[in-house]
Parts: sequence; structure tokens; C-alpha cells
Amino acid sequence: MTERFIIYLGLLVLVCSCNEEEIPPDTSLQISLTASSTELLLGEPLTVSIEVKNADSLFALSFELHYGPAIFETDTIIAGDLFKDPFLPISQSFLSDGEVPVALGELDLIQGSASGRACRIILTSEAVGTDLLYIRSLNMIKEGGSHIDGFNTISMEPIEVKVLP
Repeated sequence: MTERFIIYLGLLVLVCSCNEEEIPPDTSLQISLTASSTELLLGEPLTVSIEVKNADSLFALSFELHYGPAIFETDTIIAGDLFKDPFLPISQSFLSDGEVPVALGELDLIQGSASGRACRIILTSEAVGTDLLYIRSLNMIKEGGSHIDGFNTISMEPIEVKVLP
């Protein structure tokens, strides 16, 4: 009886292990806003990153990062690895209180599918308080000027950040 039980148990394990389905990777367009911390001390920098996954033939990306000008001040904008040869026109005069307009584009060959960090924006905390960081006016286009596939389904969560004394 024990031999029969072991054989049945072995067959059960074999059947269960053969029944696994491979889950295909998620290839949908995704964009996210992340912060280096949700709590920081007064005077400390906060790095905000914009990440993109599965952008079909991405040629250019633009958006506005909004923040509370009473709590933060824009320090630096740094291009990420989303584009192989990024074009990031930056002028300090473009940086207005509470809004960082960002436009990035590809100067090299357009990739079939692009994933990576679009850019990092470094803010300096100027006052104690809580702020909500969010993206507005997001545009993602292909070389011909059409929107990226899946663009109309994108949603991005804002980030709440506390500056402590």
C-alpha cells in the first residue's frame, strides 16, 4: 500500500508541475513618478524621478512637474537613460515657482520600445510642511507626431512629501 501511495503522490506532483502556465510579461505602456523619500529634513534635497516602461517608438516626452513653491525650490534637471542620445533643453529662466516644465527628445535612432528613467528633478526643501507633487500636461509622441500606443490609458499617482524641522 505504501508503494502505491508513493506512486500516486509522484504522479500528482508530476501532473501539478506540468500544469504551470507561463505568465507573459506586461508590455503595456506605464509611467510613474517616484521620490527619493516621502519624509526629509529642512534643507535636504529631494530627487523626483519619472520612469517610463514599454513606450512604442518614443521620439519625445514633455510634462510639467508641479510642487508647492513655499516648500520646495527647483535645483537641477538631469536626463535619464530612457533615450540613447537625449536632448534636454534647460534654461534656468524656464523654471517657474511651483512648476518644472520638462521636454526630452531623442537625437539618435528611435528605439522600437523604450523603457527607463526619463529624468531626475532635484528639489531643495525650503520650508517645513507637506506637499503634493504631481505631473500635468503629459505628452508622449512618436517621430511622426502621433501619440504613443496606450497613451490614453495612463494614470499617475501624485506623491505626498513631508519636510520636517
